[in-house]
Amino acid sequence: MGTPSITERKYIRWVETPGLAEEPTSTIVLTSHDSHFVDVRILKPTEVDEPDLPDDGGPKKRLEWAFGGQSRTEGPREENGQQKPAHAVWEHWVDSNSDDPPTDEGDMWARPNGDVLERGKMIKPGTGLVTTYEELWRDLEVEVVGQEKTCTSVVLRAQDDGKGLRGMVIRVGGWCQGILKVGNDVTIERWQWNPRSGTALDDPFFLFEKSRQGDWERVARLGSRFVPCAVTFNLALITDKTIVEVGDAKWEVIECYHWSR
Repeated sequence: MGTPSITERKYIRWVETPGLAEEPTSTIVLTSHDSHFVDVRILKPTEVDEPDLPDDGGPKKRLEWAFGGQSRTEGPREENGQQKPAHAVWEHWVDSNSDDPPTDEGDMWARPNGDVLERGKMIKPGTGLVTTYEELWRDLEVEVVGQEKTCTSVVLRAQDDGKGLRGMVIRVGGWCQGILKVGNDVTIERWQWNPRSGTALDDPFFLFEKSRQGDWERVARLGSRFVPCAVTFNLALITDKTIVEVGDAKWEVIECYHWSR
């Protein structure tokens, strides 16, 4: 357990392939108090007429990878007289690219400026091969949103093995991401709180009283199914174990956590 976080990847480098570190995606990871996470990686546009982030359901080729699950971390330690870095394992409970993903784990070194350098092995998208990688991560600020009094983290999860359905939605502060996979069909969404926005949204679960302090805006969507990110925006309607039934799925609130900065 730990403080919920919003983490942005700054670059990736595939160690076994010559080349410079680069960031071909917009990658955000939201991690909850109980270490549930949703990691969404959307490829940057390659055509001049493409938006920075797709928000109308396609093209699905822009989704490089999305997955959610639960992680565990072991801190830095001394082993056989040697100092070992922190080590993390991310269990992919739902994965856009695989129903049986291999282990995703890496060693992590904190840098003086607060960034974290991660090195490990994972499937390289587009190849299907387990490859050594190096990534640099930076934490983003967790905001108190609108008229809420504290920072907030909410986790929803859906599962129906008869339909081949799994989904996870996580909100941390002013960010929310969700993934829903039914068979091989994947839908992802990313939302962000905009303190300057005053635009109402056409959403059956957008039930909170609109604040002059801002509004939630969907900034990315790929796929056609309903992902109930907006349920996390109205804290008055949800507690742990709240059930939300919509579309293909029955979603359960498995975490609702508040903390002060």
